Amino acid sequence: MEPVFGVDSKDGKMLTATSGPTVLMDSGTLEAYRGRPPGPYVPGTSWRTWWRLFTNFLILRKVVEEKEKRLVFLQEVGNSNYELLESLLQGQELESTDLASLSNAMEKHFQPKKLVLAERFGLMSKMQKPGQSLQEFYAELQKAANGCRFEDIKNYRDAMVTMVFIGGLQSLETRKRLLEKEDLTSKEALEQAEAWERVGVNAPHLKEGPQPLGIAQVKPKRMNSKQGRVGRPQALEKNVKRLGKGPARERAACNVCGKVGHFARELVGGKRGVGSARESSQTVRQRYT
Repeated sequence: MEPVFGVDSKDGKMLTATSGPTVLMDSGTLEAYRGRPPGPYVPGTSWRTWWRLFTNFLILRKVVEEKEKRLVFLQEVGNSNYELLESLLQGQELESTDLASLSNAMEKHFQPKKLVLAERFGLMSKMQKPGQSLQEFYAELQKAANGCRFEDIKNYRDAMVTMVFIGGLQSLETRKRLLEKEDLTSKEALEQAEAWERVGVNAPHLKEGPQPLGIAQVKPKRMNSKQGRVGRPQALEKNVKRLGKGPARERAACNVCGKVGHFARELVGGKRGVGSARESSQTVRQRYT
């Protein structure tokens, strides 16, 4: 015999008449049984969890009409999320949009579709943390397995080979690119890894990009010996050549430093000179011009 529920008007408690013992439920328990709304959705938490709680709330409250479900959703999702939906749906009238479209827009924004291979690789890579109990580690694994979509696997042998193949690759770049795929068979993973390997071997510049030139790679421009020579009057050249070596040279005095036995042009770039090359050339030029 099904129990019959009723509320006693005296003390607010609920009475049920059955063939068995009497069950008492107060008004607070009755309200919980009817279901409470999950409250506004908080960004950063699981959208799927909030959506399941919301659909349970609709069932408990026996809301069956599409329009009523939509209005309850817009009322419960929160003011900030209402404004977000307006921007996500590009100005559509939210009260006229079907509930499935509203839910999909929120799910894509807050909980994008997970990459199955990356989720499975993350599960296989987990290890017990220091100080973590066995129960906590077990619960962590069960939670990580929720996004692995094991129920969609048709060939468990191939799926296991695919994950071990990706996890054992030496190239971290290839592993990363394979894990970015939504799903792959072991053969597809092998073909794509080989293709990327060929690209890396045959065209390394595509990966490395243009290389900057170093200082050693820049060839200096050769300077003409005539361009680097300081201009000197022709009369000075003739007089210097005419003196040459001999008694005249020994008696000649330097016009720059005043010493006897050498000429001013020998001071330019030499170890015996005093002053810079430019000052020496200017002094010599003033002497013979």
